[in-house]
Amino acid sequence: MRRRLRRMGVGSDRAYVDTIAGWCLKYISSYPEKSGGLPVKDDGSTNWEALYCGMTELLDHSVIRKVVDASYQGVLVDEYQDCGQSQHALICRLADLLRVRVFGDPLQAVFRFCGEPPDWQGEVEAQFPRLKTLGHPWRWCRTGENTALGEWLGEARCTLLNGEPLDLRKGQLTYLEGTGTDSHCVQQACFTTAKLKGSVAAISKWPEYRLVSQMTAGLYQCVEPIEAKDAAEFLFRLERASPKERVRQVLGFVKGISCHHGPAMRNIVAVLNGENCDAADPQDDVLVADLLRSVENGGPPAVLADALDALVTLKQIKVFRRELAWAVIDSLRNVGTPEYSNLTEALRRQRNRTSHMGRRLARYSSGSTLLLKGMEFDHAVVFHSAKLTINDVYVALTRASKSLTVVAPSPVIDPEELA
Repeated sequence: MRRRLRRMGVGSDRAYVDTIAGWCLKYISSYPEKSGGLPVKDDGSTNWEALYCGMTELLDHSVIRKVVDASYQGVLVDEYQDCGQSQHALICRLADLLRVRVFGDPLQAVFRFCGEPPDWQGEVEAQFPRLKTLGHPWRWCRTGENTALGEWLGEARCTLLNGEPLDLRKGQLTYLEGTGTDSHCVQQACFTTAKLKGSVAAISKWPEYRLVSQMTAGLYQCVEPIEAKDAAEFLFRLERASPKERVRQVLGFVKGISCHHGPAMRNIVAVLNGENCDAADPQDDVLVADLLRSVENGGPPAVLADALDALVTLKQIKVFRRELAWAVIDSLRNVGTPEYSNLTEALRRQRNRTSHMGRRLARYSSGSTLLLKGMEFDHAVVFHSAKLTINDVYVALTRASKSLTVVAPSPVIDPEELA
């Protein structure tokens, strides 16, 4: 969204862009006495449902209403089909103070993190009457894009909405027979598409999208969920482990997010055990081993960060979850300062910054429809399976503006056979 605004010449002084969650966090944190502070669960994570309800109640205070009224002329809410009931109630309350317009497409509703969404016709359009239905494929009609693909996607949308089978052989796309768990199919589709100019998304259901990244040896980097639960669980264990146990955990963490790590890991362990290193040029492996030895000797989190950083940047190790690694490294480097009292808090703030500022995706990214929805790419490789819903299929098919490749066991997508 920020990139689009910059492209249109709209400066940051004229428009403020944030997620509903990020906007609520900003106000709840800024007025702790009136809001009661940030609501958290027993495990220390943010209670998002309580956050939205708390922000709705905060808007009942006259001083907050004055601040909001003085700050914005109006509110535009995109991807409204993914709002839950508590978010809808908040936006309705906001509409009492400001001009609000919402944009959404029920066929692209794939989130359920906030519970069941409000009924589109009975609740959403009752509060925000429909002004216009968009039918022109604007994104695909820009200079250099694929107009024919955009027009076909419009036809495919009607086909899916009518519950009719969608024949991929008749579309403006490349169809390949196979699955997202077949390494030959994955590599053929992903490596061929990577030769094209521009950004590429490989889209499949969880956990297949991680297999895609692994099968391509990290060429396609995993897009991580903002909450980064895997990082949180690793840091939780790390914080409670002994110095020697931390070394084992760091090595195990890197093994889980990389491939081709065997030789390097064996060399590092050998050096740690005082044995000879088999590598022709052992300098980097010895450096990592020295850092890990400092960890064994009770080194601070910053040493852990340096050791992990050195590990994931070894040339022979192919990391396919680099975003997860950097989230952990950043948390380890920040913890211990007055602002970050523990690793859990350091990670939470790191992910909040990522959510607020946006993230720069790798040129070749792999993710699920949940993670890639709303994003635009030049090219997409969709690994279709019966695990997808009609909404998943439509979201996946509409991510690319120039070329689309679909890998599926059958060239016909039958809505009745979907999840």
